[in-house]
Amino acid sequence: MEVRHLRYFVAVEAADHFYNAARVVASGAGRPITHADVTPASVSGEIDLLLEDERYRDVAAAIAAEIAAMPPARDALPALTALADQGQSERGKA
Repeated sequence: MEVRHLRYFVAVEAADHFYNAARVVASGAGRPITHADVTPASVSGEIDLLLEDERYRDVAAAIAAEIAAMPPARDALPALTALADQGQSERGKA
Protein backbone atom coordinates (compact mmCIF):
# COMPACT_ATOMS: atom_id res chain seq x y z
CA MET A 1 0.00 0.00 0.00
CA GLU A 2 1.34 3.41 -0.93
CA VAL A 3 1.12 6.10 1.74
CA ARG A 4 1.65 9.65 0.61
CA HIS A 5 3.05 12.50 2.67
CA LEU A 6 -0.13 14.54 2.80
CA ARG A 7 -0.55 17.71 4.75
CA TYR A 8 -4.06 18.34 6.02
CA PHE A 9 -6.27 21.36 5.54
CA VAL A 10 -9.38 20.77 7.64
CA ALA A 11 -12.57 22.75 7.06
CA VAL A 12 -14.38 22.78 10.40
CA GLU A 13 -18.15 23.09 10.51
CA ALA A 14 -19.91 20.71 12.90
CA ALA A 15 -20.04 17.30 14.55
CA ASP A 16 -16.65 15.65 14.94
CA HIS A 17 -14.87 18.16 12.67
CA PHE A 18 -13.64 20.13 15.68
CA TYR A 19 -12.17 17.04 17.35
CA ASN A 20 -10.58 15.84 14.11
CA ALA A 21 -9.16 19.29 13.39
CA ALA A 22 -7.73 19.50 16.90
CA ARG A 23 -5.99 16.13 16.43
CA VAL A 24 -4.54 17.20 13.07
CA VAL A 25 -3.27 20.46 14.57
CA ALA A 26 -1.89 18.69 17.66
CA SER A 27 0.03 16.28 15.44
CA GLY A 28 1.51 19.16 13.47
CA ALA A 29 0.25 17.68 10.20
CA GLY A 30 -2.13 20.43 9.21
CA ARG A 31 -4.21 23.50 9.83
CA PRO A 32 -7.91 24.13 10.41
CA ILE A 33 -10.25 26.76 9.06
CA THR A 34 -13.88 27.31 9.93
CA HIS A 35 -16.44 27.47 7.17
CA ALA A 36 -17.21 31.04 8.23
CA ASP A 37 -13.60 31.96 7.43
CA VAL A 38 -13.47 30.27 4.02
CA THR A 39 -12.73 32.66 1.19
CA PRO A 40 -10.64 32.11 -1.92
CA ALA A 41 -7.87 34.19 -0.38
CA SER A 42 -7.94 32.42 3.01
CA VAL A 43 -7.93 28.95 1.45
CA SER A 44 -5.15 29.91 -0.94
CA GLY A 45 -3.09 31.34 1.92
CA GLU A 46 -3.53 28.26 4.10
CA ILE A 47 -2.63 25.89 1.28
CA ASP A 48 0.45 27.97 0.40
CA LEU A 49 1.55 27.80 4.04
CA LEU A 50 1.05 24.04 4.18
CA LEU A 51 3.06 23.51 1.00
CA GLU A 52 5.86 25.94 1.80
CA ASP A 53 6.48 25.16 5.48
CA GLU A 54 8.66 22.06 5.68
CA ARG A 55 7.48 21.24 9.20
CA TYR A 56 4.11 20.11 7.83
CA ARG A 57 5.80 17.96 5.20
CA ASP A 58 8.11 16.39 7.79
CA VAL A 59 5.27 15.52 10.16
CA ALA A 60 3.20 14.14 7.29
CA ALA A 61 6.18 11.99 6.23
CA ALA A 62 6.56 10.65 9.78
CA ILE A 63 2.85 9.79 9.96
CA ALA A 64 3.05 8.12 6.54
CA ALA A 65 5.98 6.00 7.75
CA GLU A 66 4.03 5.02 10.87
CA ILE A 67 1.03 3.99 8.77
CA ALA A 68 3.22 2.09 6.29
CA ALA A 69 4.72 0.09 9.19
CA MET A 70 1.27 -1.08 10.33
CA PRO A 71 0.10 -4.54 9.35
CA PRO A 72 -2.51 -4.64 6.62
CA ALA A 73 -6.15 -4.40 7.70
CA ARG A 74 -6.81 -7.94 6.46
CA ASP A 75 -4.52 -9.22 9.24
CA ALA A 76 -7.10 -8.02 11.77
CA LEU A 77 -9.82 -10.28 10.35
CA PRO A 78 -9.00 -13.37 12.46
CA ALA A 79 -9.02 -11.32 15.67
CA LEU A 80 -12.28 -9.59 14.73
CA THR A 81 -13.87 -12.90 13.82
CA ALA A 82 -12.81 -14.39 17.15
CA LEU A 83 -14.30 -11.41 19.00
CA ALA A 84 -17.54 -11.72 17.06
CA ASP A 85 -17.71 -15.46 17.79
CA GLN A 86 -17.05 -14.80 21.48
CA GLY A 87 -19.86 -12.23 21.58
CA GLN A 88 -22.25 -14.69 19.89
CA SER A 89 -21.45 -17.43 22.40
CA GLU A 90 -21.83 -15.05 25.36
CA ARG A 91 -25.25 -13.92 24.12
CA GLY A 92 -26.26 -17.57 23.81
CA LYS A 93 -25.50 -18.08 27.53
CA ALA A 94 -27.84 -15.32 28.66
